[in-house]
Amino acid sequence: MQRLSLLFCLLSLVTADILYHNWTITWLENQNPDKLFPRRVIGVNGQWPFEPIITHVGDTLILNVTNHLDSFVSIHGHGLIFHNTTYYDGATMTSQCGIPVGASFVYRIPIQNWAGTYYFHAHSNGQYVDGLRTPHIILPPRNNSELENIVDVDLGNEINLTNLTNSTVPYRNGIDYDDDFVVALGDWYHHEHSVLIKQFLSEFNPTGAEPVPDHGLIYYYHGADLIPGFNDDAKIKFEAGKKYRLRIINMSAFAMWYVWLEDHDMKIIEIDGVEVTRHPAKVVDLSVSQRVSVLIKAKNTTSFNFKLHANMDIEMFDVSARPESLVVNYTSCVIYNETAPFYSPQPSDLFEGDEHYPLVSDVDLSPVYPEEILEEPYLNVSLNVFFGVLDDGANHGQFNNKTYLMAKMPTFLTVHSMKNHSLDAEIYGYNSNVYILKGGEVVQINLYNWDANSHPFHFHGHKFQIVSRSDDGSVDPEKNSIPFQENPMRRDAITVPSGGNVALRFRTVNPGTWLFHCHIQWHFESGLAVQFIEDPIAQQEFKVPQQILDQCKAQGIPVEGNGAGNMDPYDLNGQSGPVKQIEMGWTKRAIGALVGCTLSAILGLIAVVVYSMEYQAEIKVKKET
Repeated sequence: MQRLSLLFCLLSLVTADILYHNWTITWLENQNPDKLFPRRVIGVNGQWPFEPIITHVGDTLILNVTNHLDSFVSIHGHGLIFHNTTYYDGATMTSQCGIPVGASFVYRIPIQNWAGTYYFHAHSNGQYVDGLRTPHIILPPRNNSELENIVDVDLGNEINLTNLTNSTVPYRNGIDYDDDFVVALGDWYHHEHSVLIKQFLSEFNPTGAEPVPDHGLIYYYHGADLIPGFNDDAKIKFEAGKKYRLRIINMSAFAMWYVWLEDHDMKIIEIDGVEVTRHPAKVVDLSVSQRVSVLIKAKNTTSFNFKLHANMDIEMFDVSARPESLVVNYTSCVIYNETAPFYSPQPSDLFEGDEHYPLVSDVDLSPVYPEEILEEPYLNVSLNVFFGVLDDGANHGQFNNKTYLMAKMPTFLTVHSMKNHSLDAEIYGYNSNVYILKGGEVVQINLYNWDANSHPFHFHGHKFQIVSRSDDGSVDPEKNSIPFQENPMRRDAITVPSGGNVALRFRTVNPGTWLFHCHIQWHFESGLAVQFIEDPIAQQEFKVPQQILDQCKAQGIPVEGNGAGNMDPYDLNGQSGPVKQIEMGWTKRAIGALVGCTLSAILGLIAVVVYSMEYQAEIKVKKET
């Protein structure tokens, strides 16, 4: 393995557009970033947090992952499109089986997205919660020749980038700003995911109260380097008069954040890998998995240092589950002068969600590279969000009253092996929650959130246009698909508040099997997900990497068959679940319960009568004696 690592390093020096990263994933003991509770976390190459991945448009990333954990692992490139390579998307039991314990897997990822802020994270066994996550920054192309064969399918349109050059990149380091930093936000649990998920998905938690984080973390990266320290121990340096780009990533499992820098104005320039025209902001909000880049002009004086604030939104934290020690307001340091005092905030500097710090809605932003709203869809997919107890006794997230369970084999391999039967949603199993989409068409997702809390929804394999939006339930997107703007905002993760709805459009020119799910880890694992099977016949032309098949077989997972792993397309014996709504009315169980209660009552009455008769007989005997 050391020789292999050395080879990767040497190759990366001589082959600029092929980047080799070798990850050895292990548990690391006694990590204590909040200084309150040491615990083990999942690290890479003996480090946590571990190095970011930095690529350029047009590069090919070779990510060699070796699993030394105690369960299988898979890695998802969040926000990447995986054009014609859905099997590298990393979604367990959607695109791959996961990497077995002790094995290695090579993700070969052409960087076909445009420049922006992304990240890599585990998509298996809740390992994301335990620390397996790191930034991924895509920089502009190294030179114009890199653009010749690059397509960006963030709309589902194949947008040819050959007319773009480095001189047309809107935000360039050294020209539009002098330096940039990654601001990583994360929530932090003192207990491992394996403990928390058992408590959450339990019949003893009927309200579905999610595990609340014990703490929050702010930390920084500068280029490929992790800056030491968390929260107030984390410091970045500003020079007077210079301009800085802060790439903010919410890598939390649950928490939403509000971020601002004392006495500084910000301009939003990027959302989820989509560059936008500069938009002023006093504060930015990020739900789980969202990314925002802001430009900040440094002060012309070094008289003060300043605090960067990050406040967790506690609206979704169940009151009964909040730790007594929970802190929701965090700060880190922006240093102009090591000997200068910190700025003393004025009342108007404090974010209270009032008029001093209005939030910027994503629909008010305009992509730098404009795209007209897509035409009317051939298919409207309405997704209604609910939570409730199902017949397994646990509280589940549900789309259209159906919860998602992973199939017995990767859905992509079912698509690949079932030929024409792959066009029938029934073969994937009751809880696979699949939608079959024709290729080359416009699809609209009409999403209605009937839950009491907001949810961040992430789409694998695409960015979508935000066609319409209502935060108060006053608009029905399926009937009132009026665009907010001619150049609608597009992104890959959107927050839908309680009672709100959105209409999202994309074009199906990226064949693959793609998850659409709530990115709050607890909600995803409780079943708030669907799978879009895009152009299944085209997917059958893909050559599946032998590693994918071999690693499934090594874990006893079928590589051919329906959602239950059976070759008869409609034989679903052995499928996951099914988990369904609790039957109402006079079911067999209800009748049995009624009969049992009735018999118990009759027996109880008989016992009372017998006891009373015996008691009266005893009294009579005593009187006679």
